[in-house]
Amino acid sequence: MLAVYKINVCLSIHYHQIIDKMHSILYTLIKGGKNMVRCNLSVLMAERGLKISRIASDTGLSRTTLTALANNYSQGIQFDTLNTLCMYLNTTPEKLIAFYPVDFEIKRVLLQGKRDYYHITCEMYLEVIKLKRRVTCTVLVEAKCFYDEACPCFDITVSFGQSESLGSDNESVTFLSQELDAIPISFKSDLESSIFQKICIEWSDHHEPVLNSFSWEI
Repeated sequence: MLAVYKINVCLSIHYHQIIDKMHSILYTLIKGGKNMVRCNLSVLMAERGLKISRIASDTGLSRTTLTALANNYSQGIQFDTLNTLCMYLNTTPEKLIAFYPVDFEIKRVLLQGKRDYYHITCEMYLEVIKLKRRVTCTVLVEAKCFYDEACPCFDITVSFGQSESLGSDNESVTFLSQELDAIPISFKSDLESSIFQKICIEWSDHHEPVLNSFSWEI
């Protein structure tokens, strides 16, 4: 009986992990980039040693809602949910929701050469929107894969590569560089996660990849 219980628990955990991953990939496909509004739920949870399952049990909020907020692929938050979380975490809306006045959007992905299990190179249109200014730059994304105990891991480098099909003028390059230097680390990490998800979509393997490192040569 105990063995059956353990199997059911493992299956339940694995099911939620699969659903969470599907939500993340679908969000990336729909959005194509990253707006600069983010939920700091995962940070507040870590500071308090809380898990999604515990918050769901204590507040009655659904695990799906909490997972989407914690992983920043929710498309919004209800006032009732915001109120419940602020009361439960003893925090304020400005600490739970952060904003930075610049949007980044991945407009297009062009795969270079043939994809394989160890190396992917592609070009991305990266659009930067600040107030009324909208600038599109072309970046070269190189992803190198290695396996750690059968788990695929990626090292990703983003640079302004030389391209015959796409190009970026010096003004656009300077603008993108300045904005990347200025944005908070948490927002930059979200952008890197969006780029990583695009690479995962291009990469064909049955295993779920892990991001090992991400660097900007800009």
